[in-house]
Amino acid sequence: MPKVLIVYDTKTGKTEKMAFEIAKGIGKVKGIEIFLRKVSEVKPSEVKESQAIIIGSPTHNAEVSREIWKFLKEMEKFDLKDKLGSAFGSYGWSGEAVSHLIGSMQSFGMSIVGFGISVQDVPNESDLAECRKLGEVIAERLQKN
Repeated sequence: MPKVLIVYDTKTGKTEKMAFEIAKGIGKVKGIEIFLRKVSEVKPSEVKESQAIIIGSPTHNAEVSREIWKFLKEMEKFDLKDKLGSAFGSYGWSGEAVSHLIGSMQSFGMSIVGFGISVQDVPNESDLAECRKLGEVIAERLQKN
């Protein structure tokens, strides 16, 4: 059974809300196991076993959060070549975290799905629908493989 790891950091709950909606989208496709984890709860085995990894981070001072940065450093230890990847996050002033995440995943040899989702302030229903769609698209890609 294909597995997807959704890992996120959140300070105000906005990025977490997006993570839950991505999981809902994945859940629309039968036969996919979902690991939905705050970054502090991720197990190395979940990174290894997952065929897709979706990372969420708020933008802090034009960067990913410190906790996500540490996670990315840990990810360098794994063979991630050809795993599917995508990113999401929320921001107040600027939204660089998603592009930083995508760049990191590309450097790991991951196959990126979409352009990531970056939302200013609180995600609205349209933003949440986009999150669900991203989850569904990734799950469908996994089912085809």
